[in-house]
Formats: sequence, structure tokens, C-alpha cells
Amino acid sequence: MSQPSFESDRGERPRDPDHTEEIDWADVRSTQRGDLDAFRRLFERYVGTVRRIAEGVVRHVDVEDVVQDAFIAVYRGIDRFDPERGAPRSLIFSIATHKALNRRRGETRRRIREAEVAANAFGTPHASSRPGGDLAFRQDLDECLDSLPAARRSAFDAWRAEQHDGRFSYAEAAWRLEIAVGTLKSRLSKALRSLRDCLRRKGW
Repeated sequence: MSQPSFESDRGERPRDPDHTEEIDWADVRSTQRGDLDAFRRLFERYVGTVRRIAEGVVRHVDVEDVVQDAFIAVYRGIDRFDPERGAPRSLIFSIATHKALNRRRGETRRRIREAEVAANAFGTPHASSRPGGDLAFRQDLDECLDSLPAARRSAFDAWRAEQHDGRFSYAEAAWRLEIAVGTLKSRLSKALRSLRDCLRRKGW
């Protein structure tokens, strides 16, 4: 069956006083037969709660991605919905929680990788050798980044994005920032020097 689009306003739908679990199961069974309107009813009935689950687990910028991922998973797995596994709402909320936790774990791994890249670039000891570990280093790095002038921060972010992929092209980064290659190199050099000095002041 074709996959529906998931678009809804952010407002909370008032609870239908006549709603019952049987109505949920009727919509589940209709969705299993390919009725997209039935799935839309499930989506609109529970999107508010799924959004709140996401808001309690992940960063604000990731909330809508988690909501969409959760309902895509619900739709793709709805043929496996069965009363013995629980009520539809319970299954939907379980999937949403799983997606939110996966997103948070992925973000934590990404931050640790960035901390390792930065530690190597600045000639600082690896964060795991210090009290507080990688997350403490990342917190101090974020504070140092926030202290950079905007132009140097954008140069560093371009460098970090490319380093995250294991490569770096001055020409490509300069083109993306709409500045000359020489200007990029100068800003990046100053940014790295400022970050190195800032981290050293913090004991790294």
C-alpha cells in the first residue's frame, strides 16, 4: 500500500468523549486493508501525545523528525498490530518512545565523534582521559565555540562538517560560504587558535 504523508497542525485535538479502543481497532483494521483515511484518523488522534513523548527525550530541533519517523514506523508495521500485544495507542506510544530514544543515542554518538575530532585537531588529550569524559569536553568545546566571532564560527563549522565526513576541501567550503579561499584559511586558522587557547584555559 502507498505511504501517506504526515502533515498536521501543532495544536492538540480535543479528546472525543465517544472514543473507545474498539474505534482504534476499527481504524487499524481499515488501514490494514489500505484505507488511508483511517490511518489519518489514528495520526490525528495521537500525534499530540507522540509529540510530547519526543519533546521529553530529544532536542527541540529533532522533535518533528521523531514524530514523522514514529508514524512511518506505525504505518509500515500496522499489519503486525494485534490485541495480544496491546491496545493500538499503547503500541503507537511504544514505537514513538523507541524512535525518540534511538535519536537521542545517535546524537550522543555524534557528539562524542565530534569531540574526538576536535581533541585531535587542537592537540588536546583525549577526553576519556579526563574526569567527566567526552561529554565534559563537548560542553567546554560548545562554550568556546559560542565565544567565537560569527565569521570564525562559520569557518570552523564548515571545517568540522567536512572533517566529520573524513575529508576537507577549502575550495568547496569557501564556495559554500561565498568567500575567498584565502579568507577561509585565515578565519579557520584564527578560529582554531582561539579554540585551542580557550580549551587550554579550561584545563584541556
